[in-house]
Amino acid sequence: MALQGLETHLGSDVASVARTCSVGPRLFVVNRGRTADLQNRSALRLLRNRARLAPESAAKQEFRLTRNWGRGNVRLRCSRLIRGKSVAKYTSSFKLPESADSSPIESSRRDFLKGATTVAASLVVPSALLAETSDLLPTVSLGPHRVTRLIVGSNPMYGYSHFNHLYDQHMLEWFTDERIVKLLLDCELAGINTWQANFNYGMKNHIPKLRAAGGKIQLICLVASWHYDEKMARTPQAILDGTMECVQAAMEFKPIGAALHGAATDILYRAGKIDLIKTYIDKVHDMGILAGISTHNPKILDALGEKGWSNDFYMAGLHYLTRHPEDWMKEIGMLPVGEGFIASDPPKMAEAVRRAEKPTLVYKVLSAGRKCGSEEEKRKAIEWAYKNIKPIDATIIGLYPRYSNQVSETTKMVREILA
Repeated sequence: MALQGLETHLGSDVASVARTCSVGPRLFVVNRGRTADLQNRSALRLLRNRARLAPESAAKQEFRLTRNWGRGNVRLRCSRLIRGKSVAKYTSSFKLPESADSSPIESSRRDFLKGATTVAASLVVPSALLAETSDLLPTVSLGPHRVTRLIVGSNPMYGYSHFNHLYDQHMLEWFTDERIVKLLLDCELAGINTWQANFNYGMKNHIPKLRAAGGKIQLICLVASWHYDEKMARTPQAILDGTMECVQAAMEFKPIGAALHGAATDILYRAGKIDLIKTYIDKVHDMGILAGISTHNPKILDALGEKGWSNDFYMAGLHYLTRHPEDWMKEIGMLPVGEGFIASDPPKMAEAVRRAEKPTLVYKVLSAGRKCGSEEEKRKAIEWAYKNIKPIDATIIGLYPRYSNQVSETTKMVREILA
């Protein structure tokens, strides 16, 4: 088979990358947030014409093809050019077999496209080249690690829209393993070096594919008992025990840190069991990674600071989404329909973040997409967040690049804001 021939010529490491990044007889060419997804004759035409994807940076791919369909002989040469310098070249020649149920030409064309897909996918930027192809966004310290002040979130990937069930499904339908991998690779190329994600069993599929494709993005895992087993009771001790099981399961993916879910923190605080978090911190440290605590309530962030515990960082939601009905009536005077996003919440949490002595990763910067009506509105919200948190803090923003290149748009905006 053509694929086997390519494996032999290029090496199994290249072929494994190809299998994770290609789908059937398609040619997927990914470059700086732009993707050519071409099938059959379109893919062949792209290769035949020495097509080049015009990049937004200095990296580009070049494909050269000579073939003789009649005899089934194919030669494919692919290069990756970085700033005009060829840093990766793959050339393969192979003879394609005839099929008993199709003509030699059709069989050769079909198998060639599979081989072309293999080589094209191998041109996903390897980890050694990431530093050459991107300029890292400004960073802050998180323990011994440097993390970019823009961290990509995971809510869109895992269908947490904070709108409704239909929008959840809309996200889940689009975010295949391949698209999650592509998004994270694009983030690295754009200068983001850290990903904050809820523990999800789908990680068993896409994180190995990400690493095989050369992705080195750091993982901060948000952990909770219900992410490990949604049937577990939500009593204080069950939350602690289940969360530690979740951390243990997450260790398979080599996170740099684990953060206790904000809803878990808020439940423990309300139940008068906040001291259980000290046990969580100690056990996470025993596993050799950073320990973080998330919350949606600025009062809890203040209370955690007063404890003087050894956690390494906080995560803070700009919107207090865990308010109980009695809190709504007492503080706001009315109840919301669904989740309550109100304009008075972000300034209150920002004040608490500035009081916190430790680094804080701030989320819900765009109010779960409610502040994305225009590029101006989006920029205003992001700029407000950076101006109202500490220089040692970072933001977490989820990206859903289904209709536009949100990776490029958002990183460009953040670079300009932090310049």
